[in-house]
Amino acid sequence: MQSLPPLAIPVTIVMAVVFVGAIIAFLRDRGRFSGYKNLMADALRLGKSLSGEVFRDGQDLVVSGTYSNRPVQVRFSHSENTPGLNIRLGAPSNINLFLGPRSAKAKEGRILLRTPDEMFNTRVEARSDHPTQAKLLLSSRGVMPALTKLCRSSNTYIRVTTGMVELIDLAPPSPSTVTNVRVQLESLNALAAPLAEMPGAEKVRVEPLKRERRLMLRAAIAAGVVAAAGAVLIAVQSSKTPAHSQIMRKDVSAEIARTDAAIIPGANKWHVASESSFDPDGTTWLRAQKIAVAGRVSADFAGAGAQSDAAYVLESSGEKKRVVILSHSERIYDASFNYVGIAARVPKAVISSIEWAGTPPANPDGDGLLLTRAPHDRASGIIIFRQGGRIISAVPKDYQTIRLE
Repeated sequence: MQSLPPLAIPVTIVMAVVFVGAIIAFLRDRGRFSGYKNLMADALRLGKSLSGEVFRDGQDLVVSGTYSNRPVQVRFSHSENTPGLNIRLGAPSNINLFLGPRSAKAKEGRILLRTPDEMFNTRVEARSDHPTQAKLLLSSRGVMPALTKLCRSSNTYIRVTTGMVELIDLAPPSPSTVTNVRVQLESLNALAAPLAEMPGAEKVRVEPLKRERRLMLRAAIAAGVVAAAGAVLIAVQSSKTPAHSQIMRKDVSAEIARTDAAIIPGANKWHVASESSFDPDGTTWLRAQKIAVAGRVSADFAGAGAQSDAAYVLESSGEKKRVVILSHSERIYDASFNYVGIAARVPKAVISSIEWAGTPPANPDGDGLLLTRAPHDRASGIIIFRQGGRIISAVPKDYQTIRLE
């Protein structure tokens, strides 16, 4: 029997691996867009235009990339308690500003503001904890036209918080939702630009988003070329490629800010807890108050008048979670917990209205950090405060009776 030419063997191997890679890529895309088939083509185009990637995060479809040199994440969701569309654009913001329909029951921001556009004021309510800076932003050139374009629906909310501007749309996602994202990003970017000119904005560092490459087909081709040199390398490479691709897929929100990581010992061994890590009962309660569910919480623990402090719920390969509170660039609290159901800012202004299970907190400096220590247990809450040079805590009778505004 005539043997195959030497060149035919590696060529055959490469073709076989390419074929297998194509099948894997097809199956991956099929799973990635399960439940979102009608958004597939538009989402892929959006990911390409943002020089980013499209991936699944639990039940949500996420597009992560860069717009106008700013990190951006676009999330589509069919989940009952999650907005249909959420756009987060990195921006050097050191203030907060919240805009939503006047009919909305939950309100963020202590101070009600009037914008320069009276017609806009009849439909949309603007609130902030930093009224002077917020008014300066609202009077900046191009801001009101951008807000008018964004706030066309009674389902739409705009949030400006530390390090980002955000759009929340409660309506279920549709193909038109995806095609409108580019227009909405343009308007969000018009808000981000004047934020860079605000006093103190230079202290806010917006980390650039690193592009995550998950091109399975190219990885399979590369594995085939290596395989031509030896069957052993084929086996090793083909077994590692899919797992490696999954490791590379990550959400930018899981990263600890570089300035914060510098003062958190062993930060490289931890990542910020994702929304799926928290108690569903608690997260439903937070969303009902229009509070974002996240492992990083901005607050004013020192009572300085601006939410420039931060608290992190961190997780690693172990079962325990780590809670770190940073204030004025110092680590003031660092402890391990067997369980953390939610984490949320408790404004100092609402402390007097809380019903406590024990001794109330004695005149804390600023905001508190609410944590829950058992699933589905409304009495498991604890609120941690800063008081001078020490940490104090108090336990509410029912954390879900607290108004986080």
